[in-house]
Amino acid sequence: AAIGPASLRALLADQPELLEPGLRVFRDESGATTGVNYATGVGAVDLLATDARGNDVAVIVAEKGRSEEGLVAEVLQRVGWLRKHLCEPSKQVRAIVLVEDPPASLPYAVAAVAETLSFKTFRVALVFEDIEI
Repeated sequence: AAIGPASLRALLADQPELLEPGLRVFRDESGATTGVNYATGVGAVDLLATDARGNDVAVIVAEKGRSEEGLVAEVLQRVGWLRKHLCEPSKQVRAIVLVEDPPASLPYAVAAVAETLSFKTFRVALVFEDIEI
């Protein structure tokens, strides 16, 4: 079954640990959850999260049909903005980009920035469970 970008964004905002253990939605200084559709000066991040080590993680759901070069440049701009304007110097910022159908050339486009960007593909599994009565 296919899942659209909007549904995937909603699922990850609700359950970020599905993507990575310990991942949680970013909270601002007041403790408010502000990481969903986080606005940066260079475009929105679908989910700004904090990982198990306290570092910032920008999660971006790639729209179908984007060139990998354009996508990589866009994600790097957002990571750079977060590093400059949000992140404490002692913290790291990285991005996880979700692509439904990764092009064969994608590994070459991100090889130089592998510490900063990671790409994941996804599929939806439907599970049926008995209801306890």
